[in-house]
Amino acid sequence: MRTSVQLGWISDAINYIFDKLLNPMFSFFSDLISDGLTWLFNGPVGSVLMKFVEVCVKLASGMIMLILSRLFYRIEVALLALVDMMQNIFNVLAGTTKVTDNATGQTGSLLSVIATKPFVVNTMFLVIAVSFILCFVFAVIATIKSIGDMGGPRSQSVGHVLRQTAKALFRMILAPTMGIFLIVLGDAVMSSMTAAMTQDNNVTIARSIFVITTLDALDDTLGAVDKDGNMVKDSSLLGYNYSTRPEYLASHPGSCSDYGLMDKFRQPFYNGTKDYTRAAEVEPTFSLLHIDYTVGILCALLFIFLLGSALFVLVSRIFDVIVLLLIEPFFIASMPLDDGEHFKKWEDMFIAKLFSGYGMIVAMYLYLLVTSLVFGGKFSFTPRDGLGDIMMDMLMRIILLVGGATTVMSAGPLITSILNSVAAGEEARSMGAGTAFTGTLMSTAFKPVTYGVDKLSSKAAEKIFADMSDTSKQSRSDDNKFTGQKSEKDNSNVPSSGSSKGSSGSSDDGLDHYRESDLNELDKK
Repeated sequence: MRTSVQLGWISDAINYIFDKLLNPMFSFFSDLISDGLTWLFNGPVGSVLMKFVEVCVKLASGMIMLILSRLFYRIEVALLALVDMMQNIFNVLAGTTKVTDNATGQTGSLLSVIATKPFVVNTMFLVIAVSFILCFVFAVIATIKSIGDMGGPRSQSVGHVLRQTAKALFRMILAPTMGIFLIVLGDAVMSSMTAAMTQDNNVTIARSIFVITTLDALDDTLGAVDKDGNMVKDSSLLGYNYSTRPEYLASHPGSCSDYGLMDKFRQPFYNGTKDYTRAAEVEPTFSLLHIDYTVGILCALLFIFLLGSALFVLVSRIFDVIVLLLIEPFFIASMPLDDGEHFKKWEDMFIAKLFSGYGMIVAMYLYLLVTSLVFGGKFSFTPRDGLGDIMMDMLMRIILLVGGATTVMSAGPLITSILNSVAAGEEARSMGAGTAFTGTLMSTAFKPVTYGVDKLSSKAAEKIFADMSDTSKQSRSDDNKFTGQKSEKDNSNVPSSGSSKGSSGSSDDGLDHYRESDLNELDKK
């Protein structure tokens, strides 16, 4: 007992020492350290530390934006390079770009080179030889029919049959020459039309799209170097950017009049003097951070889709024209029998097929011409007094860019329908097949990207539906509790209201009892 009392005195003494001596000392030193650190960080060290953190954040954000801009630049350049490749294929199939037969050294459009190959010419001569025989057979049949129908309402004289036979033989001799002549004539017409609508032969769709995306990306930090070697910011460069141009022109009217696709900064990339696929040539002029990658990537995908659909039409045109050229003598041979009715159908179909796709080709080059005018900086759709007008003006240009591209696909069948409705329908079907094939390829190419998004969206949808299901189950259980409904096991003890009139009162009492108990449980929850 004495030991515990003595221990209590010692504890009280220690507590007294801590309260009167040690605690004030600890409080004094902790307050001193706290005040010192507060003064230190609120003073010079704090400002230096905040500046250091700001610099680190700016460097980190700048590095992230630079990495993202380079990533999007690579994506856009890769898609535009694919557009360039598809346009080269388009020009070859359309006949606007010449090809060379290395075996014979012949140069011309792809269709004319194929049509003059020895195996095609030999096949044509073989078909003509067979057609000569058929022509005489048809002439004999037509002569017998003419003699048998002599005096009838639809009878033809023997002289008429002989004239049709001579005309058919003469046309069969000229068939290869006339076919090749029509092909060469069509190529000449197409070349002259495309040349008239082309401002610069070096301009391509991809270069046009890239320069359009740089209309607000000129690096305005560029400038001249002063005598001390320091870079001096050139404020006149603000007139060559879409967003800063109105403000600059307000104080410098008439300046930077060459702004557009072919100004002194963008023309080298527009005509191919500088390569837009090389970042080392792009970065000294344009800021990768300010290139409009949304417009560039979407337009590149749109033209991949359009050109991919158009290639099917042009390939189908080449094979159809060659086939019609080879079977021409067969339709000529039937002239003694049908007065050239089937040959007339062949002639209409051959001309329609020869010029099928030309409407689409002309529309494509006309679209590029209009696009260069719209984005050339010469048109202003709004006053552009403020940011809203600038955005509206650019939106108008993008609508013209995208809307005009979609009309290129309908221009081909529209013009072909004037020549022959059947050929126009076949061209539309070929374009539909090309559209489906190109769409499938694009969806397959982007499947790795969309797969993760689809998985995330499906998981999110499953979670939402699961939450909705749980919520609906909970609400149903709450409703059941509120109305006094129990499970089958619990309801087995409740008398049925339809058992007898005498038991109805007891049933209602039982239900009231369950309602009250359930309400009490809900109140407790």
